[in-house]
Amino acid sequence: MAAAVALLAVLAGCSSFHHPDASRPAGAVSAEPVPTERSAPPSLAASASPGGAAARGLADWPTEPVADKEAPEIKAAVIKPGYTGESALNRLTAAWGLSMEARQRVDFPGRPTVWHAAGSKRGGGTVTSIAAVWSLDGNLMSLSCYVTASVPRGVDFLRDCVDLDLPGAAPVSATAAWLDAVEPRVDSAFAAGHGAAVDSPLHRSGTAAAVLQRAHDESYGGDYYHLHVFGTGTG
Repeated sequence: MAAAVALLAVLAGCSSFHHPDASRPAGAVSAEPVPTERSAPPSLAASASPGGAAARGLADWPTEPVADKEAPEIKAAVIKPGYTGESALNRLTAAWGLSMEARQRVDFPGRPTVWHAAGSKRGGGTVTSIAAVWSLDGNLMSLSCYVTASVPRGVDFLRDCVDLDLPGAAPVSATAAWLDAVEPRVDSAFAAGHGAAVDSPLHRSGTAAAVLQRAHDESYGGDYYHLHVFGTGTG
């Protein structure tokens, strides 16, 4: 993404996929992709989902791919107290040549304080990127992985993103199998929607959940995937 100043307009308690600039803290300048609201915890969301989505939660998540604007809102929570995700993030960044920026404390009056960090690499008009959010005491709340749809081995990157060794979760192979099964369904819905952002059915495992989005943004090289893994607060 070209260097830009993006404002965090409102720190509401919900989130949905919107433009990738939306959750950059006020005054921050970066040449890297920044997380969408679904990479952010409740304190980093820009607004409620459109239409009736704000009145629905994860239990109401559609079982088929759905237009992003129709998906229920996400409220991320700590995945599990004491789980930082550091070892998984270190493996991921080393395997894919990503350099994480230093954590940035995001602190707004009257809102929960969190830590945020991101890292990306670019080449040939494509982007591979990750963004993570932690609670103030260092517990992982969410991980977002972004990759341009045309990137070779892009799906392999997304598979590695689900290899988080989440406490209490199903085996990684189960989440990888979900990803392999849901990607073509999301692709078909995206094509049928003429490029409008599409969200996958939700995959829940322990106190975490995952959703795959396909969307379009020229700053991401055109069509791209966003895999969002986040804490649900319940098993």
